[in-house]
Amino acid sequence: MKQKVVISLIFLFFLTNSILSQPSEGDLSVGGLFSYFKSSSKEENISQLETLSTNFSIMPVFNFFLTDNIAIGGGIGYNYDFVETEEDYNIWPTPPGITKVVVEETRKFFSFNPFVRYYPGQDAAGVFIETGAGLGLGDSREKYELGNNIIRDREFNIFKWNIAVSPGFYYFANENFSFEAKMGFLGFSRYIEEEEDDQYSETDYGIILNPANVSFGIYYHF
Repeated sequence: MKQKVVISLIFLFFLTNSILSQPSEGDLSVGGLFSYFKSSSKEENISQLETLSTNFSIMPVFNFFLTDNIAIGGGIGYNYDFVETEEDYNIWPTPPGITKVVVEETRKFFSFNPFVRYYPGQDAAGVFIETGAGLGLGDSREKYELGNNIIRDREFNIFKWNIAVSPGFYYFANENFSFEAKMGFLGFSRYIEEEEDDQYSETDYGIILNPANVSFGIYYHF
């Protein structure tokens, strides 16, 4: 009997919490998104032997609910990417004791990201659909090391923009705090690196599901 009473009280607590924690028109929230991803890979019998990559991003965000189901907002983010690749050194003649060259690529940029969100339901937990755009500016560096010598060192300016639709999940812990997760996107992105007269560009479009695109956030609601 006591067990049934405890279970009933727990159910009543979460039910009450759900009712009190629903977003509504006029609500304002501030918080942030955080993402960290690290990976390594090895490939045999080709020139590329080993790759280590690290991605980190953080973005303070605000939301304002125009209606119970629609919110607008934006964020200013910082992104850091680092890739280290160890390759065979196959230029003859090979210096004594040197068999590999290490390539380091570093990218750092700030971005502005306005968005509109649609929340299909008004429950304490559920999904949302975000349509947004992003504009990023920063710099990158590409460095080749052979033993203790740097044989190539270049710096570029970065320009990046994208338009995307992203799914997400949210959970209201109480009327003041909520948590969310976003993963992947459907859209278009353009990445450009420039160094004087030299330019490199990369375009992605379609459905992009990458662990580096998974982010987690926490918000405070006024």
